[in-house]
Amino acid sequence: MRAFMLSILALAGCSDECFIDGLGCEDDIVPRVYTAVAAGADHTCARADTALQCWGDGPAPPRGGNVLRAAGEITCGLDQPSGMLACAYPGSSIYYPSDFFVDVAVSETHGCGIRRLGDGTHRLTCWDDPTPPLGTVSESVAVGNGHTCALRGGAASCWGRNESGQASPPPQVLDKLAASDGYTCALDQSAIVCWGLAPSPIPAGSFVEIAAGKSFACALRTDQTIACWGDPLDGRTSPPSGAFTTLAVGGRHGCAIDVAGGLACWGADDVGQSSPN
Repeated sequence: MRAFMLSILALAGCSDECFIDGLGCEDDIVPRVYTAVAAGADHTCARADTALQCWGDGPAPPRGGNVLRAAGEITCGLDQPSGMLACAYPGSSIYYPSDFFVDVAVSETHGCGIRRLGDGTHRLTCWDDPTPPLGTVSESVAVGNGHTCALRGGAASCWGRNESGQASPPPQVLDKLAASDGYTCALDQSAIVCWGLAPSPIPAGSFVEIAAGKSFACALRTDQTIACWGDPLDGRTSPPSGAFTTLAVGGRHGCAIDVAGGLACWGADDVGQSSPN
């Protein structure tokens, strides 16, 4: 009888794996619900439920947290609220199990994390180069290739390479920093403002998040749609339509999590960086 029922279900497009109590079938591929995503030069990592997946040409962090950051061939996982930070580099890794990080940013040249100290203040710890001014306090940080910018009370301070003006921020109150090779961007009362050799033309409108790539950038509008600008090669400035909650930009591609927890990627895919597993 079971064999007879299975043959009927097979004709209806069902497989043995999705046979349910002899009454019907259901899709045996359960949709993943993504909660975090990060994009490097040619790879992407994302957290779906309790699992971490990475695809393309790049490393997974030695420990996967619920906050992910990536750039170049580097991927970091930050676990909140424990504050444990782990980053994978080509051929090596770093691990901070007890430094209570609250955020982290990485580039191809260096990384910086915001540590919560015992007195409740937040201080920057950076590795490789450049080193922040002693005792730098910050609520957020962004790192480009050779320069760093941090915010305190809405005021931006930057250090490191500055040949293109990427470390010379404007004096206004800013939010949501993002940095890449030769430029930095932020939000000024929800409008995008950039300094250095930033991609153009910068879109007008109201935004809540921004992500910077080498030759292009993307931002999330207040209506949850995505705008990208800069070099359009490989479709990197042609994001999907729909409503999204967060986004990440890599070297030549981008990925975003939609309001239902689904993941969409666009742009270059020559090593599978835009093809989630």
